[in-house]
Formats: sequence, C-alpha cells, structure tokens
Amino acid sequence: MTENLRNVARRYYDAGLNVLPAIKAQKRPVGSWKKWTKERPDFDAVFRPGLNFDALCVVCGAVSGGLEIIDFDQKAAKFGEFAALIGDLSRYPVETTQSGGKHLAFRSDACGRNQKLASDPSGNVWIETRGEGGICLIAPSDGYKLVGGDWLNVPTLDASERDRLLNAARSLNEVLLTVTVPKTQKTAPAPQNAASSYLTGETPADYLRENPQLVRDALTRFGWEFLRAEGDYEYWKRPGQQVADKPGGSFCPETGNFHCFSSNASPLTVDGNYTPLQLIATLEFHGDVSAASRAYGTFKSRSWTRVECFNPDDVVESEGAKDVPITTAFKEVEFPRELYECDGAIQKIFELTDAHASRPQPEGAFLGALTTTSYLIGRSCAVRHEALVTFPNLYALFLARSGMGKNVMREVASLVASCYAPGLNTPENFASVQALSNLLQARKKLLWLHDEFGRDLAVMNGERSNANVKNIITETLRLYTSSSKKNYLPSIVAQEAKDERRKNAQKKKEQEKIEPAPAVDYPSLSIFATGNPDEFFDAVSGNLLKNGYLARFTTVVGRNFSRKRSYTYEESLDADALELSERMKTIVSKFREAEAEMENRGAPIYFGYTPDAYRILCEYGDEIEDVLEQTIDQNNGDSEIKLRASEKLWKYSLLFAASVQGIGEHSKITADAARLAVALSRYELKLFETNRDSYDGNRITKLAREILAWARTKPNGIFLHCDFTRKLGRAGAGDERLRREVLGILKEGCYIEDLNYIDTDKGKRAAYRVVE
Repeated sequence: MTENLRNVARRYYDAGLNVLPAIKAQKRPVGSWKKWTKERPDFDAVFRPGLNFDALCVVCGAVSGGLEIIDFDQKAAKFGEFAALIGDLSRYPVETTQSGGKHLAFRSDACGRNQKLASDPSGNVWIETRGEGGICLIAPSDGYKLVGGDWLNVPTLDASERDRLLNAARSLNEVLLTVTVPKTQKTAPAPQNAASSYLTGETPADYLRENPQLVRDALTRFGWEFLRAEGDYEYWKRPGQQVADKPGGSFCPETGNFHCFSSNASPLTVDGNYTPLQLIATLEFHGDVSAASRAYGTFKSRSWTRVECFNPDDVVESEGAKDVPITTAFKEVEFPRELYECDGAIQKIFELTDAHASRPQPEGAFLGALTTTSYLIGRSCAVRHEALVTFPNLYALFLARSGMGKNVMREVASLVASCYAPGLNTPENFASVQALSNLLQARKKLLWLHDEFGRDLAVMNGERSNANVKNIITETLRLYTSSSKKNYLPSIVAQEAKDERRKNAQKKKEQEKIEPAPAVDYPSLSIFATGNPDEFFDAVSGNLLKNGYLARFTTVVGRNFSRKRSYTYEESLDADALELSERMKTIVSKFREAEAEMENRGAPIYFGYTPDAYRILCEYGDEIEDVLEQTIDQNNGDSEIKLRASEKLWKYSLLFAASVQGIGEHSKITADAARLAVALSRYELKLFETNRDSYDGNRITKLAREILAWARTKPNGIFLHCDFTRKLGRAGAGDERLRREVLGILKEGCYIEDLNYIDTDKGKRAAYRVVE
C-alpha cells in the first residue's frame, strides 16, 4: 500500500500539488512539516525509501499553486444545499472523507487562510476552508474516495468564481462568526449628519446596540444599500456591487451584529462579524474603537440630562461636579451548558455546590469543581504531547458581584480538600512568599482559596506597593510552569540555606555542609480565586494582559443577578447540612491512593489519548495558531491569552478524563474529554474577545480620573506637562500612547485646557490648567 501511495503522490507532485506522506490516525504529515507550508520539498527527500506512512496529505496555499479546499463537516450535512446553489460541480475534485464529510478543491490567486464559512446554531462547524498553510488528507488514503473531478486537474478560478463558491457556503451559516477589529492611532473626523440621542448610564457600545438605526445610517453613509429583510436578518448590498440583488452582508437588528460576506468591501473584511461599535469604528474611524466611543458619548458627569450628541464638542451638561467615572460591566458570553454534565468527580462536586447555593451560580460551581479536581489529581498524572509535558495544576478566577453566592464554592472546595488531607486547613491567604514556600514543601501540593484577587491586580498595576504580595505573585507565576520539575526548591528557601552555610562557615572558620530543605518533586499549586467583576474590570489593563499573570487564569464570569432560592417552612427545617456523600469520599480516597502510588513510583501516571481526541485538540490548536499568527505583533495582550490557550487545552482534557476514569495505567484522554476542553477554551477566548476593547479603555478612564484629582491639588489648577508625564509613569502608564489618550480625553471632555507654554525657573514649559 505504501508503494502505491508513493506512486500516486509522485503524480500529484508533478501536477503541482505539495503532497506529503501522512499518518491517517493522526491526520497530519509524518515528522516535521511546518516549513513545507512555505516551500515545496524535494519529493525523494520526504518520500524516502522505507518510510512508514499510510496516507497522503496536501498542503494548501501558494505552495500548491493557490490550492484551496472547502471542507464539509458533520457528514457533509450541507453539501446537498451547497451543490443546489452552485449547480454543476463536475470540474471540481470532490472526495468523501473517513468521517463521512466531503472535500471540494480549486485553485485561485486569491487563496486566503483557513476560514469558517458556516456553522449550526450551536456553533459546530458545517463548512470551512483549508487555505494558506492548511493541510488535508486526500484520496486515495484509506477512507477517502474521489467521487468527482481529478486531483491531477484542479481548476483555477478567478476572484469572482471563488467568491461565488464561498458566498454560497456562507449563506448556509446559522451562527455569526467573529473578527478582530484592528486598532490604529489614525482618527477620522466624526460625520456631521450623525447626531443622535444619548442617555446617561449607557456606554456608547450599549447605546449603539440598542439603536439599530444608527448602524443602518452608518452603512448608508458608506455606500451600502438595503436589499431585503428575511426573518431576523436584513441583507445589504456592498458599495460598487454590480449584481442587483446580491447581498454583501447581513445585519441582525436584535443583536446589532453585522456580518460581511464580501472580500471586496474594504475596510470590512470577509467573514467579519462586527458589533455596532466595531462596525462604525471600522467604517468611519479607521478602526479606532476609542475614537468611535468618544464620538458617541464622552465621560458623563454625576448629574447629566438626556442630550442630543455625536461630537463631544456638542455635549450639553447640567449643573453638578464633573467627574470621569469608569464603565465596569462585563459583556455577557453564554457559558457552554455541556460542561454542567461532564460526569465524574467534577460533576459530583458541581452538583453538591449547586444544591447548597442560596443564590445558584452554576458557572462558578463548575469552575470551583474543576479547580478542586485539579487539586485532587495534581502531581499524580500528566500527559505527554508533541514533546511537551502538561500537568493538571489550574489557576481559576470566578467573577460575581458581592452577595451572589461565591462563599459556598469556597466552602465545598475546602470540605473536599479537608477530606483529602484530614486535619490540614485549606489556605486562604499567605503573609509572605516564605509561608507559601514552607507550606508547599510540607504538603507538596496546595489548593489556595484566594479571595483577595483585586489586591493582587492593584499591586501588579503599581497602584499599591506591597513587596510580600509581589513576591507571592512572582512565585505563583513560577509554580505554574514548575509542576513538571523534579527537585523543585523555592528560591527563597534555597537562599536561606546558602546564608546558613555562610554563617556556620564564618563561625567555625571551616566549610561545614548544611543540608538544604528538602526539595519537592512535581509541586502542584491550584488556585481558586473569586472577585467582583467591577473591581476586576476596573483594575485590568493592557500591561496585566501582556505580563502573563491573567493569561494563566481560567476566567469565568457569573450571573449579574442570581435569585435567592425559596424554601417552604418544612424544607427550611429539613435542609441537609453541607457534607460529602460516601461516594464522593470514596472518589477522594482513590485520588489520595493514586498520589501515594506516585510517591512510591517516583513519577506520575502519563495519560494517553485516542486518535479522535488528538484530532479534535490539534484542529482547535491549529485554529488558535492561525489567529495568533495574525495578532502576535499587535502588542495588545492578545498574544499572551492565546499562547496559554493551547497549554490550558491539554490541562482541561486531562482534568475531564481523570475526573471520569480516575488515575490508572490505562487512563486516556477521550474524544468526549477533548470536546469539553475545546468548549471551555472557546468560552474563555470569546469572553476575552467580547470584552477586549474595554480593557485599555477602562484603564485610560481610571488614569484620567486620577490625573484630574491630582491636577486639582495644584495651585490655580495649573500643572506642567513634564509633571503630568512623571505622574503617569508612577501610575504604571509610561506608554506614550496611554499618555496621548489620557491627555486627549481630558481635553475633549473640557476638564483641562492647554496653556501652551508658561515661564518657569527652568525656562518655558508646556502646561495645562483645570477647567472648573
């Protein structure tokens, strides 16, 4: 079979396809292959004699002459509808896949990157492309059969023909896809005919979402034309479109989202899904979301009336003290409901938490259960994948308002931890890094129930000076990646051992060997932190996103309001006490036994994984890589979040697998565990993407308020630009862009005025004055 595949591969290669030997079970080429996405290898070098392979794959993109493949998933559920839209498909290579899907191939000079074209209402992909840098197994690999066309004669399409295929696929989409709107410093002037009403308490994003006519007006100003309304959507024709009834995008008035179908609708991008604020920023402000926000409403005073405004210069203020408040609400993202039915230990802990919550917060109950399970299996198991080793130690953050049911999550976690290690308290705080180090050395693994996360953020932002907290944070950063280390010794302990040796050497005038404190093999720290979303959102900045601290945390946001459970008189009297069931105690004891076996063995159990699980994780990992490649140089914190996503994906898979199967020689990550891991990771990234534009914005707003308070303490409210710069630097905002933003909003809001230059004892200096 290998020789037959090699002969076919030779013909494909000679026809211009960049074909590589592959392993069917892993759905990827043999060996290292990433470099072959940019150049074609010598055929005999990759298909060398004696090479073990059982499939062929092709690399899409320029290295295969602009090859692009449309991949129909879910057993090709939408292929029939697609074919009906296109008509004759006889000239295209069409093949069935091992999972019941279909591939359709073509070449084009306009070949793009991998794209999702259509998904079902739950977000599961129906149709996607494999483009530049993508790979696909192809016929005659086992399970793949060519049912139309010829791989030796792949047709080359012009841009309009390619658009026809892709737009037909997009028309079958039932879930809007997402896009990242680029930010630039260039700001366009606000349109003069866009005046609209703006209400106190609304953010510009909320206001635009609640007023769909403003989106329609923006589209019209930019040359889009309304075509028709069908169901929940309106269809619009792009500027310059010559085909009368061909839509270039769809608008959903209920959500405010606009989805662009066309690749010729610049500055909008094909497959782009834009919120109202993102759409207007892209069309009229060169992608500058902050400028669009300011145009639709500046910072509000405590006693605003309803006013008509678009341009900040037109804002009418009522009497009252001026201030620069902070917008703090998280935008909601739907939590994957399948995670509530993940089975095993996680399911048991989740159900116990949810049952005893006076105000149910199932999202937090799940996260607390996941983190507690991380503690139970820590040190005992790991997974090897692609030359990496991942342990299940988890850092988790649950955000919900005060009084909304967070206490029970900590109580259940503490109860389970006490069952695992009887007589030992679960730490809720550490006075110093020495205390953390000592406790970790004594117990080897810890569950930290952290309820002062806002304090950590303030310290990380430089708003508070606390050397102990900084040291603890630094040590937790190191511990996150030290779970795979043998002979781990916290640096502070190692330094004390060194000092002790020096002291004894001086005292006895001879070298005396002092044994250092015992090291810890595979140390495990799991953190379940809780906090208020307003405080978190207030404190988070671009810097915190970039330094990797927040990226390590699995963040879940709870419900803004959870109604208190009601009980009858009898139910209240008979309410069960919070305690573990015998079944749960047995599960905990099994995990305790697994760690004892690990100590005897000197190494953890390494989980395997099924081929389907590996495929699911790799395909999602590739999605993350594709997005990461496009954002790696944007310097806005995205990269750290996405870089950690692949690592956490394997952590989640390991947790879900061990939760159900326990820890044993035959334990492995299944496709179900992988799918749950992907669902959690997608939620995380979507939560970040949905709220990303507000992180820096909130930080800038807070800085503006601090600067205004500081400026009011100056004689006559006059301050020098150099003092302003130093003040921002001390506040941890030395970045020039932040300085421009802060200065700009204070000027535009008429909080300060520019005095140009004033005379000082050091000559003329740029200065400003507070406007009262």
